[in-house]
Amino acid sequence: MDGCGLQLIAVTKMLLDLEGHPLDVGVSSNEGSTLAILAVCGWLAEGHRSDRLWRHQIDYFGGAEMARQVQDGVTVAKGSCLCGAIRFEITGYIPCGSVCHCEQCRKQSGHAWASIHVAEAALKIDDMCALRWYSASPAARRGFCAECGSTLFWDPLDEDKISVSLGALDPPTGAKLTKHIFTAYKGDYYDIDDSLPRQAY
Repeated sequence: MDGCGLQLIAVTKMLLDLEGHPLDVGVSSNEGSTLAILAVCGWLAEGHRSDRLWRHQIDYFGGAEMARQVQDGVTVAKGSCLCGAIRFEITGYIPCGSVCHCEQCRKQSGHAWASIHVAEAALKIDDMCALRWYSASPAARRGFCAECGSTLFWDPLDEDKISVSLGALDPPTGAKLTKHIFTAYKGDYYDIDDSLPRQAY
């Protein structure tokens, strides 16, 4: 790895250590290490809070893949409903995902709902004809396909961001689940048996 790459890694590690977020990126691969650090820079440049970005140490290969996509300036992810009537794409980078166990998500999707929260400006929906919205509460509306019923979006009305169903993304997604939310409302028919952090409410 060249001197600039090593300096970039050192500076990034220092900044994240100051924030209490350890960075564990291998330096044996020139491409992988540099790209993983580029992913860090991309996240920081977006202005997101560090506590949302670094609940865990960066995943080496996932970080490298996201950095490659950001560096190339290409569409990061594409997706669709089950029947294909609604197609969409997300530009930028793919943030960490969460699994929601609230009653509304379970009733609409059929189980706990995995999603990512992205800027509305980053989401482009190709065809809106089959898209329908249902407001399960005054706080947000839920987007689904009128043809096949696929649950696609959760749109909070007081934010400029929107949640997108991870299951609707075409692989490779570049995404990684990092937490469970609203676990106090989980169904009684299953257990949460992984080691991801949990938020009761």
